[in-house]
Amino acid sequence: MSSDVLSIAWISIVAYSTIQGYLLFIIFPTQTKGSKQARALLAVTSLLCAISLTEELLKETVGYETFPHMIFALDSVWYFFGPILFFYIRLHCTNQHVTWRDSWHAIPILWMVLSTMEFYIQPGYYKLHYLNLMDGGYTHPIHNINMIIFSVQSVFYMISSWVLLNQSRAAHGNRPMHVWMKQLIFGQGFIIIMSLFSVFSLNAGMHLIPWSEYLYEFWVSGLLLAFFLKSIRSPKELYFLRNTNLAKHAHRATNKVTAAYEELLGFISDNKPYRDPEYDIQSLAKELGYSKNQLNKMIKAHSGLSFRDLMNQHRVEEAKVRLNSSQSRQYTIESIAYDAGFGSLATFYRVFRRMEGTTPKSFIQS
Repeated sequence: MSSDVLSIAWISIVAYSTIQGYLLFIIFPTQTKGSKQARALLAVTSLLCAISLTEELLKETVGYETFPHMIFALDSVWYFFGPILFFYIRLHCTNQHVTWRDSWHAIPILWMVLSTMEFYIQPGYYKLHYLNLMDGGYTHPIHNINMIIFSVQSVFYMISSWVLLNQSRAAHGNRPMHVWMKQLIFGQGFIIIMSLFSVFSLNAGMHLIPWSEYLYEFWVSGLLLAFFLKSIRSPKELYFLRNTNLAKHAHRATNKVTAAYEELLGFISDNKPYRDPEYDIQSLAKELGYSKNQLNKMIKAHSGLSFRDLMNQHRVEEAKVRLNSSQSRQYTIESIAYDAGFGSLATFYRVFRRMEGTTPKSFIQS
C-alpha cells in the first residue's frame, strides 16, 4: 500500500473525528437528563478535541505554509484536558460543582498564553523559520518550560483524580462508572508520556516528532469515538443519571451501612447537631461535602426516613436517656424537650407519641 493511500486514509480518519467532535459539542448540551455540569464538561472536551484536530487537519492538507499563524497557536488547548478530567471525576465522586473559585486552575493556561505571546505576534515567515529549526533539533527554552509545566500539571490532575476515584470506590462500592473514569485517567497518563517523549526527542535532535503527533491525533480521535459510543450504549454512566447515584448503591445494604452513611451517623453522634432546632439538611450537607439532594437520597436509602425524621429520631433518643435517668425529676419535660432540640413542647409530644406509641409522662411512669 503506497504512502499516499495511507496518508489519505489517515486524513479521512482525522476529518471524521473532527466533524464528530463538533457534533458532540452540539449534542451534549441538548440532553435533558443527568448532570448539567457533566454534560457541559463533555461538550467543552469535545470542542477542544475538535479544535485541536482542526489544526492537525490543516497541517496535513494545506500545510503551515498557507496558514503560518496556526503554528503552536492551539497548544494551550492541551492545558485544559487535565482540569476538565479532574472536574468531571470530582463531580461524579463528590458532587462538587465547578464554581468561580476554581478559576485558579486556569493559571497554567494563562502562563502558556502569556509566555508565548511574543512568538504569536511575529510575522508568518519567522514562525516557519522556527519550525524548520525545530525539525533540525533546535528548541526554544520557553518551549521546554511549557512542556515541563504541562507534564507537571497533568501529573497533578492525574493523581488528584485517581485519589478521588479510590476514595469514592472505598466509600460507595465499585460502580460501573469507575471503569470509565479509569480509562480517562490512563488516557491522561498517555498524554503525559507523549509530552515527555516529544521534549526528549526535540532536545536530542531526533526526527521523531511526526510519530508523537500521530499518536496525539490517534488518542484524541479515540476519545471522541469513546464519547460517541458511550453516549449511545451507557448514557446513564456518562451523564450521571440517578440510578448511578449513591442512592442506587445505598439501598443494597440492608443490615450494614456504607462508609458514607456511617460517617454521617458518626458526625451526628459526635457533634449532636440535632440539638439546634434550626439545623437543616443544607448545613449537614455542607459539613459532610455532599449536595442536599445526594444526602436526602442517602438517608432515605439507608434508614427509610426523611432528614427531619432522622433528626427527630435522635432527639427522641436523647430525650429518652434523660427521661430514664435517676435525675429526671430535677428537670421538667419541657426543658428536656428543648435540650434535645425540639422547638416546642407540642412538637415534642407529637413526635414522641408517633415514634414511641406513648406520651413522655407515660414513658417515665413505665
